[in-house]
Amino acid sequence: MHTKAVIRCGSCGYEYSSFGSSPLRDGKSLDCPSCLREMEHQMKSKLIAIMGELDDLNRDFRKYAIEREEPVFQVSIGFVPDKTMVDWR
Repeated sequence: MHTKAVIRCGSCGYEYSSFGSSPLRDGKSLDCPSCLREMEHQMKSKLIAIMGELDDLNRDFRKYAIEREEPVFQVSIGFVPDKTMVDWR
């Protein structure tokens, strides 16, 4: 199981997905496949780090459930737009 990032391009509005943290190491899969706009390097690094942390957390939940017989949990994070946000596309 890997973390899935759903990314919406602010330039063309295209929504695409990227899975796991290791396939993102080159950063290519974070750029928009529709209009080819590139995500800024620092933002790519932050997203890769967040996805890696979430992968680690979910892996630890499974590991602790097996080793320590703790309850199994799984975390998925989504985006809920603020009412004050405007359509930025």
